[in-house]
Amino acid sequence: MGNLYIEIEPTQYMFFYDLDCDGDGLRDSPEGNSYYTDPGNPDSDGDGISDGDEVFIYNTNPSVPDSAIPATLIIQKCPL
Repeated sequence: MGNLYIEIEPTQYMFFYDLDCDGDGLRDSPEGNSYYTDPGNPDSDGDGISDGDEVFIYNTNPSVPDSAIPATLIIQKCPL
C-alpha cells in the first residue's frame, strides 16, 4: 500500500499516520489500530484522563474507564 498524504500547503505534505486530531499525544493511526481508542476524542473512555496520559504517564489502558487515578484525585482520610 502506498503512503497517504494530505495537502497542507502547495509544497508541504503530512502523512495521515502522523496526525493527532484530538491533541491527546497519541497519533491517530495507533489510536484506532493499537489502543482501540477514538482518534477524535482526547479521552476515549471518559474517565477524565487523556488517552496520551494514560499510555505515557500512568501506563494504563486508555479504553477502560478508571484504570488510572491521578494522585491529585486521591483523597485520604486521616484519623483524628
